[in-house]
Amino acid sequence: MRRKTDNGFTIIEVLMFLAVSSALAVALLAGTGLAIQRQQYKDALYSFSGFLSDQYSSVINVMNDRPNDRPCPVASDAIDTNRGQSDCVIVGRYIETADDEGRQFTSYPLYALSDGIAWQYGLSLDEGNRYEASWKVKTRLSTSPGANMAILMLRDPETGRLMIRTSDRKYSPEEMTGFATSVDNQGQAEICVYDSNWFTQTRQSVFLSGKAGSADAVTVANATGACGDE
Repeated sequence: MRRKTDNGFTIIEVLMFLAVSSALAVALLAGTGLAIQRQQYKDALYSFSGFLSDQYSSVINVMNDRPNDRPCPVASDAIDTNRGQSDCVIVGRYIETADDEGRQFTSYPLYALSDGIAWQYGLSLDEGNRYEASWKVKTRLSTSPGANMAILMLRDPETGRLMIRTSDRKYSPEEMTGFATSVDNQGQAEICVYDSNWFTQTRQSVFLSGKAGSADAVTVANATGACGDE
């Protein structure tokens, strides 16, 4: 008498199938999570770069839109008159961190006023505009472990030369002249864009050129030095 055979799977085969399927599902989910993180990092990186580029464009295409009834925010003994009749002009943008992690920034118009001998600089704190980095990434200067950062983008009112200055500390309105005319804080600056909990293939940074035309003043490239270690 022929014995009837069962063509089904054994318990061991079923368990092995479930184990392999689970491993594949976990790997797929992990890969998807990494892909999402990398895209979020890229979005945040280029959003921050775009913010700085927009600020620089405001310097290139500056408009003196100070209301007629608003006094010039530059401390000077020069006589101030109405907009269009005054030497008080907008010549740039001042940007500083607004929190202790480099996620929020405030930007202000930078004013300049000539007293007949030299140019003085200042700003009004009630004219600030706020920006927040996407996906809660952090930023800092590559030369500083802290998040404090100040960026000054200006067109020299005397020569028309475009300049960018950076510092690892923030400046008050009364200190704008010193920041704008200092021989320090010049040259290329690297801003780290990072989040320690994210895994990305290659860290990238935003680079600011101290003396640059509109095309290469704000660029994105692979991180170097301390930024690459984040």
